[in-house]
Amino acid sequence: MQQPIGNKKSEIYRVRRSRTILVGRLIVTQGIIIFFHILVRTILTLSIPSEQANVEMLFSINMVFIIIIQSANLYLVLRIIMRWLSEYYIIAKDEIIIKKGFFKINKHAFAIEKVESVNISQSIFGKVFNFGTITIFNPALNQTVHLRNITNPHFYANKIKANFEKSTPLVMQNRM
Repeated sequence: MQQPIGNKKSEIYRVRRSRTILVGRLIVTQGIIIFFHILVRTILTLSIPSEQANVEMLFSINMVFIIIIQSANLYLVLRIIMRWLSEYYIIAKDEIIIKKGFFKINKHAFAIEKVESVNISQSIFGKVFNFGTITIFNPALNQTVHLRNITNPHFYANKIKANFEKSTPLVMQNRM
């Protein structure tokens, strides 16, 4: 369970996308890298006739492609992890802040005082691993905010609802 930042009166939550999504993206990336590695090795093996191939030439060509593929692998893995680390949401009493960026940080703040609806959508996979997307609509500002693939969306939807429940009526929907 996410602990609030600060004291109880001003509950502020820092929320990242689900770790399940992070792990899933890393697994898919590794699968793609393995596929390309096997593809390149197969092409190399079939393209060079065995009577012309000497061991040193095959070894050097193979090493060049392994270095290229593993460099691409390292780049993709670091990019996925850095993106996950640099994107998060801050849920405060009167606003939601979306922060993106590692070196250049972009902040977008959305007021939640006149919110009309809070929708939670979860796939079957999301229900199993407890993550989903919260969609918040504010008709006064004509804004829709999406908190995508966050862990425990029902908890955070209830916290958002509790922040302005006394001042405005709220429709809370759960969609599949």
